[in-house]
Amino acid sequence: MVMFTRSKSAGIVLLGFVVTLLVVAALSHLAFYAVGQTLQMQQQIIRQQQIECLGQSLAAVVEQRPWPTVSTKWTLPEVILQPGQVPVQPLLNITLRPTVPLKSLEIQVQGEELDWRLQKLVVEPPGGASHSIYQTGIFASHGGSSATAQVEISTGGKSLPAVDSTGYSMYKRAFLPSMKDLHDYGLQEQLYATMTTRSVYKISANARIDGNGILYNDKSIIVGRRSRATGKLWLITLEDITVEDGVQLANVLLFARGNIKLGANVRLRGAIVGRTVTIGRGFRFESAPAVTQAFVTNLARK
Repeated sequence: MVMFTRSKSAGIVLLGFVVTLLVVAALSHLAFYAVGQTLQMQQQIIRQQQIECLGQSLAAVVEQRPWPTVSTKWTLPEVILQPGQVPVQPLLNITLRPTVPLKSLEIQVQGEELDWRLQKLVVEPPGGASHSIYQTGIFASHGGSSATAQVEISTGGKSLPAVDSTGYSMYKRAFLPSMKDLHDYGLQEQLYATMTTRSVYKISANARIDGNGILYNDKSIIVGRRSRATGKLWLITLEDITVEDGVQLANVLLFARGNIKLGANVRLRGAIVGRTVTIGRGFRFESAPAVTQAFVTNLARK
């Protein structure tokens, strides 16, 4: 009788071959999974772009027509997103908050696996752009300068409009930016409001503030020495604003329910409203009434 036996070396070779097949199969499965995930992500990105385009189009239509005088909601016809024939339901919500005053346009797009909310704000300064303080205030409608010692000027604090702190916090796009975010990203045409710590907000010395934005804080605001801003900037607070020496703000609204102190060699263009305004040596101011016109934020995801 002839006996056939499997050598030890042949068994090892066969085992290695099987292991190799298993590894190749696993890698192939992983590759197909990765491709599938990539395709799914690409489809989601395409649909998100369609939602953003839809939001921009709806916002443009609303802005071309008179806004309603009361808060209003509309349910719009269903829209099909591609790829994948994904049905979504657009909702349009216009909210008015006269105490800010502010108008909010919110576009919500709902589907089986998504819920996107896009928001755009039209914000007026406290009391509204037509308030008399912006028409007749000494630092709202006239230029000025101080070549000698600092001077304190009363601006009629009793006539200052109220500030709706709850409204600013409710409709903010983000908390007040950190100095790193301010440096890296600038202001993104949005409303930024009080941090949860509710502390004094200070812009550090030598800061460069790029972009446009509204910065609201319950507590005082300080602009560090030699800081600069060229965009449209609103600083609004329930307390005081201090602008340190050498600051240059080219298109600014300073609004404080308390007092405003401006350091030496400060250059401002815009409007200044506070209970009192103290100006330092070498102060230069140019009135720019347009800065108090409505601030329109970017349409952004909530």
